[in-house]
Amino acid sequence: MLSPLFTHILLFSQLSLLFIHTIAFYRISSPFYPHLKISKISPYTQSLNTSYSNFYVLANLISLKYFCLKHYIMNRRLQEHNKDMIASAEYRATEMKYFPSKLEERMISFLDSHGIVYEPQKIFYIKDYDGWIITYYIADFFIPDKYIIVEVDGKFHDEHQQHDKKRTREIQEHYPGIEVLRYRWGDLSDSYKMNELLYRIR
Repeated sequence: MLSPLFTHILLFSQLSLLFIHTIAFYRISSPFYPHLKISKISPYTQSLNTSYSNFYVLANLISLKYFCLKHYIMNRRLQEHNKDMIASAEYRATEMKYFPSKLEERMISFLDSHGIVYEPQKIFYIKDYDGWIITYYIADFFIPDKYIIVEVDGKFHDEHQQHDKKRTREIQEHYPGIEVLRYRWGDLSDSYKMNELLYRIR
């Protein structure tokens, strides 16, 4: 779908062309178009020009109306689609926020004890060039000050490593500069790795 700015540019160009051709076909004298002033036009030629001009104006108006209607319908579909996707994402994020896993509870305790500012179950939307939300990912913890995502992976992720890599790649492509850190159950008991995490997010 076209962006609003590009749509307005197209509409303006269509209206400008319509105005110029109307002046040309009707032979309207204008200070902006002095070369269009014609002193003698035969009635037959004037009749043809007028008929063709009327047809041209009507065709352009119909085309313009169709274009506006098509853009309006596509824009409404986009809004409804994105609204449904956002509602679904927010529902899932809220549910996961109120019912965290044991791994997430340990990470929450760790972050809170060190005074780290974070956003639990942060939603990251993946959109195409036209603004349609293709999918979304919910990160366990997002550190806004450092632009870092912290994920805690349980046994479920052992069988979904390819999906996790794809998810990380898509987030980093759509949110340039963001960093994704992953930690397992054993990592939360490793003081060296936790101190390293603390050093990176402080």
